[in-house]
Amino acid sequence: TKFTGRTFDLDDTDDDIHPVTALLMRRLQHRVGFPDAGICTEKDLEFSLVLPSFLGLNTLKLEIRSRKAVSRENDLAADLQKARSYIEALLPKPLANAGEKSSWRLEPCAQLGGDAFGYHWIDCEHLAVYLLDVCGHGVNAALLSVSALNSIRSETLPQTDFHDPSGVLTALNRAYPMERHNDMFFTIWYAVYQISTRTLRWA
Repeated sequence: TKFTGRTFDLDDTDDDIHPVTALLMRRLQHRVGFPDAGICTEKDLEFSLVLPSFLGLNTLKLEIRSRKAVSRENDLAADLQKARSYIEALLPKPLANAGEKSSWRLEPCAQLGGDAFGYHWIDCEHLAVYLLDVCGHGVNAALLSVSALNSIRSETLPQTDFHDPSGVLTALNRAYPMERHNDMFFTIWYAVYQISTRTLRWA
């Protein structure tokens, strides 16, 4: 049950106020400190009454959030959705060349995480393919994932031959030490496919 923008006179015996609601509102008055001891307003508060039942017992929970808190939570949820959309935009388009084809399906979890993959042409003869997983979940994992993914996609790791899988992993290990990234790390599989010889090398 949700109550919004309503004023309760707790000394009134109007039948439209449930006794449990009146009791909760009285306790809320003492806790929050409304100026009028007999009036409890919901102008600046949102009340949610949840009545779960388990093991044959009813538990009553009163959740109180200010409208500013609700607004902040909504803004945060919107920002997380934008971050999720940005990460998804970094994922590669399916290949549809005459000789090379690829397809994939993304099933995101509820949380923002550090899983990512990609592939790109190093040159007309070699295709790089990579899959990485950052430890943990949330914004920190997603940020590290995007940073590492962009380092590979843009081939910006210094003194690195992106045809050499082991060399790429060595360069990533130098570029992303745990002590400089809040003790976070990632595991990665990196491979290079050569068209002419139809060989795959990986590390």
